[in-house]
Amino acid sequence: MVLKKYKEKFSNLSSYTTEQEKNALLVNLETPDIIKTCYTLGETPLNEVEALALIFKLREISVSDLIELTLTCGSCNYQYVRSVSIPDMFFQSDDLWDIDIGLFVDASELSDDNINSISIEEFDNLTTKIEENNKKIFNPEVEDCCEKCGYESVILVKPDSIISKFGIKNIYEQYIDISTFTNMTKSDTDGMYPFEREIFMGLIQQKEDEKGK
Repeated sequence: MVLKKYKEKFSNLSSYTTEQEKNALLVNLETPDIIKTCYTLGETPLNEVEALALIFKLREISVSDLIELTLTCGSCNYQYVRSVSIPDMFFQSDDLWDIDIGLFVDASELSDDNINSISIEEFDNLTTKIEENNKKIFNPEVEDCCEKCGYESVILVKPDSIISKFGIKNIYEQYIDISTFTNMTKSDTDGMYPFEREIFMGLIQQKEDEKGK
């Protein structure tokens, strides 16, 4: 039942807007805060574990289901670009531990009064089961192999780099481009979904290229 609840929760998410995308980028300019970022994107997570999963799923439906990462090999220092699939990070297994406190529980929450009577060994076992359950539902660790030397590693995809394909400066440049080449205002652009704005920018560029010819 708990697994079904989370599958339904992730399938019912709504895309964030350009304004929310921009505000989330501003939240992360100094010290990344995934709980505050999640609120900015329109969701209320139970804790940091759930917030992390929500941010990735929101990014999938708002921007793209692929993330392009620039990586440097830990063995030969070769730099290359790797595309990572967000859907592949979710629901990797339905074979979950049978524990009665649900999924996406932060291990730090296990100090509650209702489990203070268990032994240290039982506590450690419960913590392990919860972490394994969480990873089966969502796991941002991705196996990688260097394109040049074949060195194998595990990449932890961080949320502060995936909210947008663009930086704050790029988004403001897009505001100017859209208002210059159309009769749309900044407020109109703020209401666009990020993927919608990207399509719109592509059409503007296409029209300008046609004029140039």
